[in-house]
Amino acid sequence: TAQIDVSDVWEVRRTIEVETAALAARNATPEQCARIVELTELMSPDDVDKGPDTETDIAFHLAIADACGNALFRQIFVSFVPLMRDSVPKAWETRQTQQERVDIINLHRTLAAAIARGDADEARRNMVAHFDESIGVLLRA
Repeated sequence: TAQIDVSDVWEVRRTIEVETAALAARNATPEQCARIVELTELMSPDDVDKGPDTETDIAFHLAIADACGNALFRQIFVSFVPLMRDSVPKAWETRQTQQERVDIINLHRTLAAAIARGDADEARRNMVAHFDESIGVLLRA
């Protein structure tokens, strides 16, 4: 069997989560939208030196999967959680300046806002930007 590379995992995650974000924008309840937004508010720019809590970041992505309305997407996402506990802190460490860290938090907030507005196209674009900025840096490091 072939060895699974970190880039393989992120490629699959990106593919799944981009569409999950669009589905969440279409299908999320007001309560689910509120939870997604609330999780981004816990990612405080005041904490930019240490980065957002890994579990909060995972909860944010899981909340989007929950809101998409497709239980299989959620199950697939859950399978990535153990890998995320290792990779999220590593991705954060690649942020060299406070502004880079603030920008990543703002990407989460922009994505949450698009989902809350029900804008599937914007949610999709924001998730692409989130992966390109958050994960792309890790893969290039």
